[in-house]
Amino acid sequence: MFSDRVTTQLLAALNNQISLLFALSVAICGGIIALTIQVRLHRSSHPTSPVEIRQGWWMTLTFITQGASLLFGYLASGAITDNLPSIYKVDLESLNLWSEATFDGFSTLTFLMAGQFWIFLGGVLCLFFLLLANK
Repeated sequence: MFSDRVTTQLLAALNNQISLLFALSVAICGGIIALTIQVRLHRSSHPTSPVEIRQGWWMTLTFITQGASLLFGYLASGAITDNLPSIYKVDLESLNLWSEATFDGFSTLTFLMAGQFWIFLGGVLCLFFLLLANK
């Protein structure tokens, strides 16, 4: 009984991490879209205005990486759901570290979750360089 409660808490924590990065990626993508629309609307009403986005390829790269982070998060969430029966069969009380757990799909799940995290950080780094180019 104790192991099921711990497993449920662990799965909730994993889902919370995926949801947090998913929500932040959506917010960044939405901000990029809003910024693009705002600059285009401003330039259409003021054609001689100096407002422009320099080094726009950083914005494109940020959007692509955040989109990839969304995809990895979606796939990681599906991997958790798909592997629920085998995850609940793991005896967590005998483990010292989560990485010692072995179940079907473990490597896929860890790859997707780590991929979502690192791709998200790469997108944030691209966003940082976009901000530096346009300050």
